[in-house]
Amino acid sequence: MKRKSIALLIALGVLSAFSGFAQGTAKQSLSVWMIAPVPSVQEVIDAWIKQNPDIDLKLTGFGSEDLKTQTRLALDAQKVPDIMMTNAGSTFWEYVDKGAAVDLTATAQKYGWLNRGDKSFFDVYRRDGKLYAVPVSGVTTWQTLYLNKKVFADNGIPYPKTIDDLIAASKQLKKKNIQMLAFGDKDGWPAIILLGDLFLQEGSFDLTTKINAGTLKWTNCAPMKNALNAIVKLAKNDVFMSGYLSSDHNLAIQAWAAGKTAALYNGSWWAGATQGTDLGFPIDVIPLPLVAAGDKLHGVQLSDDMCLFVTPGTKNLDAAYRFLDFMTDKPYQKAQNESQGGFPIYPGLIQDMKIDPIFKLDPIQSQLKLPATGIFFDHAFPIPVVEVMKTSIQLAMQGKISVDAALKQIQDKQDETLKK
Repeated sequence: MKRKSIALLIALGVLSAFSGFAQGTAKQSLSVWMIAPVPSVQEVIDAWIKQNPDIDLKLTGFGSEDLKTQTRLALDAQKVPDIMMTNAGSTFWEYVDKGAAVDLTATAQKYGWLNRGDKSFFDVYRRDGKLYAVPVSGVTTWQTLYLNKKVFADNGIPYPKTIDDLIAASKQLKKKNIQMLAFGDKDGWPAIILLGDLFLQEGSFDLTTKINAGTLKWTNCAPMKNALNAIVKLAKNDVFMSGYLSSDHNLAIQAWAAGKTAALYNGSWWAGATQGTDLGFPIDVIPLPLVAAGDKLHGVQLSDDMCLFVTPGTKNLDAAYRFLDFMTDKPYQKAQNESQGGFPIYPGLIQDMKIDPIFKLDPIQSQLKLPATGIFFDHAFPIPVVEVMKTSIQLAMQGKISVDAALKQIQDKQDETLKK
């Protein structure tokens, strides 16, 4: 469900009297912050509320970037809800380091949560043998482009296999006043995800560990430089849709859905934002064009990227654990993954799901066999470094600084972070 910018506030209240729950009995109050659920997922949550009348659930839904901002503000003010949602990687560990997450190790064993997904999906939320969160989003794949087949067929354009092919196709379409690629980088993270995808065509993900340890410099990492050069090349040749720096990625998805671009770069969750894949034109899926012919994927950005953790001040732990149990169980996981074009980590659940044929195509399915990063590129580095990445990459895309200068700015922040 990676990064849907659909801002929505939901206040869920339930009546004080239900069948099987006596009036006057004190309810367990439970406040939850998470990505705003789409209607089909909300229905499953509503059903759980009716089944648990002793819990007064107050759920607040946010867009992805707003959730990050509000979470940090709440933690700084020490006014947090009982349960919070966040991304895997540096963002999550910042919260753990601040003492914001309860140790869930024993509870996970009690409820059997660890049997609901491969060990690797839980390990990204584990440190020193302790589990601090549970994965709830399922996985969605990137490293692809979604194409409007009619646009390519009508203009006699072959599907691009390399970045140079993509640029050539864009120039040909531009003569027909057709924009090439739906892409919105207002929030900075889409370009970092793209950087990660192109990086994995050039080098293995373990290089990020060396960068974070200080044994490899951004400025000396050839895969990083080649990947950023490719992004800048795309920007300079107007491959991205007009206004991409002032548009968030949800707007880009809507531009694609409206037939205003020939292609979309996005994780498979875009279908949740458009409420399906029937957009009025035929769609095809191709591998993300390569930085250079002959490149080969070393891995894939694949992560159960969104998790839930319980905050230490939670008074009604029983209610909190029951909600986490529900969020990791089949009904919620099925609804969530069907809504976002995702693949559940729950063993055997995929056989019970309705998966759009588009997401069964080889460019997506073949990725599931590759080594998985466990986290996305915009959470693979310390938060201060990621913030500098956002601005430096955008400046390079605009031609205001060179690729070398952008990498130096990022390395300077990396050095500063390592000294702390």
